[in-house]
Amino acid sequence: MYGSNRCRKGTFSKGSCRLIMRKIWIPLFFIPFTLSATDLKPWFPRYLEIQPQVTFLHTQYNLVDKGKKNGRKKTRDGFLNGSVEIAYDAFCGEIEANFCSENYKNFVTNDLSGTLRYQVFDDVIGDPVSVVVGATVRQVFDPGLKNITVFYHGGIEGEFHLSVGKEFSRESMWTSRAWTDCSLGIADHGSPWIKGEVCWEKNWCETDFFKLFAQGIYGLGHHDLHLSRPFNGYGSIRQQAIDVGASYKQLFVCNGSSLTFGYSRRVHAANCPKEVNTVFLTYLHPFGL
Repeated sequence: MYGSNRCRKGTFSKGSCRLIMRKIWIPLFFIPFTLSATDLKPWFPRYLEIQPQVTFLHTQYNLVDKGKKNGRKKTRDGFLNGSVEIAYDAFCGEIEANFCSENYKNFVTNDLSGTLRYQVFDDVIGDPVSVVVGATVRQVFDPGLKNITVFYHGGIEGEFHLSVGKEFSRESMWTSRAWTDCSLGIADHGSPWIKGEVCWEKNWCETDFFKLFAQGIYGLGHHDLHLSRPFNGYGSIRQQAIDVGASYKQLFVCNGSSLTFGYSRRVHAANCPKEVNTVFLTYLHPFGL
């Protein structure tokens, strides 16, 4: 389970767990699905607990901002993300693979990436705040680079992260927490970019989790987006985007797995798709070594 290494409270019988699973899975058939980003929270999973995760994401938009005017581009894309994360002591590593189906045609590979992070401070053990630094290296393939829905900048990308957060606790359980991260990225061509995220999370009895978030990206390129020209990533584009959203996670204590539903809406866009609606579903099932 993601979060601090504090002890959990509360238990469920197997019958209760099966009942919860039925209540969760029935609504799934009415929800479009989606892709997840690299885990950048300033808290790590439990030590030596492998965290495999699958996310399906659905994005939809009709307009693209082209700097001085809008262009129409009706798009409905599906994304599939698979990742595995593991932490040991003050280090955490993650590998990811992302796939995309533009307008729900055949799925193609967008990228493969690896992330290594180091925890400098941990508020769970008494530090004022938690601080984590890290880096991601990403190989972007041609189909992903040509897709304007995703903010890829080059064939080889690197990002450097800084995350800061604070948990607020009652006894051995965190009840709420706030955190932010900032990333600086650079690719094998084009200009750098800056990404950021601000989050607030609420925890009820270590089984139900609610999250509010805002995510943004600011490209340092010098050109506007032109839909009439071949698109090869955002490396030279001065794109901007801000998405806001919320998610709900249910933890199944009987086996430690979790199911997360989320939605986000693009509230600001420049030289990229605008008014983007995204819904996603994530399933995580951890197991120890």
